Amino acid sequence: MYNPSLPYRILLWPISVIYGALVRFRNLLYLKGILKRARPSGVRIISVGNITVGGTGKTPVTLHLADRLKEMGIKVAILSRGYQRTTTGPKVVSDGERLLMGPSEAGDEPYLMARRLKGVPVVVSERRTLGAELVKERFNPQVIILDDGFQHLAIERDLDIVLLDGRILHENPYLLPAGPVREPASSLKRADIVLLKGGAALPHGFAHYINGKPLWGFHYRADGLLDKAFREAGGPELLEGRPILAVCGIAEPASFFATLEACGAEIRGRLAFPDHHGYTSEDVAAIKESVEKTGAEWVVTTEKDGVKLTGCKGVDGLPLFVLTVDVAIDREEEFMAKIMELSGIET
Repeated sequence: MYNPSLPYRILLWPISVIYGALVRFRNLLYLKGILKRARPSGVRIISVGNITVGGTGKTPVTLHLADRLKEMGIKVAILSRGYQRTTTGPKVVSDGERLLMGPSEAGDEPYLMARRLKGVPVVVSERRTLGAELVKERFNPQVIILDDGFQHLAIERDLDIVLLDGRILHENPYLLPAGPVREPASSLKRADIVLLKGGAALPHGFAHYINGKPLWGFHYRADGLLDKAFREAGGPELLEGRPILAVCGIAEPASFFATLEACGAEIRGRLAFPDHHGYTSEDVAAIKESVEKTGAEWVVTTEKDGVKLTGCKGVDGLPLFVLTVDVAIDREEEFMAKIMELSGIET
């Protein structure tokens, strides 16, 4: 997670003040209708987002929500920005049946979602309005889920789900670049539903703006293991007592390590790369060296990292496994009922 040390926070604080003023001004322009908002007709739009830089679980929640809506017989598609992809413009990552792009072209998280979900198209576009038009034209869904959509005010939505992690906000509640916060706390007034990760209470300055809003807690849970060919290898109970090397390149590596420990794994070593890290053959060599040094039996990584690692030269020699995770949402049926009510989705 992005979290500058105290001396840097002090140095960067004046820039954060300017940044906050600019964000407030931009948001006001949308509120007053000076900057126009648009959307395709005949489709409900749900945004899943947050107000911090990474680490709150937007992708797992987006996956979980899409899967639940599909189970309810609702035709759903996902629209993502496609962070750090090598392509530009609106692109179809998956038509719901076939993968049409790789992780570098699509971005690691959209590719992960497209690979995991069957029957759910995934589209990327840095301009969400153009992406939504493409989704509507190609797939005509009942619902479009905006992955990481809270800050993308140019596209209208029926429901804003905002994920918050009290631990992150307690550690550093400052706006970028002095802290990890993308928008002033007052922006939470736009939220329709709040998901609170891990049960940590929010600082008062943030909690004040969600008083009275529908709120649910959620946490990660291990779902299963895949081999390096992404075939099912078994349940998370296979990690019980097993010596492993944990490898990840995500915003909150501690969360991944904690999930492995909860499965009973004996973590002999931890390798944490930057979020959205693009793996190389040199990284694979470093992982092999760590396996030899630690005596780990398996290398276990996240799905997000697995889709990139498996394409690297030399990975065939690694005992690599991918841990899949799901989210557990408190009072989930009540949560889904509230989504249906507030968004106006009809089954």
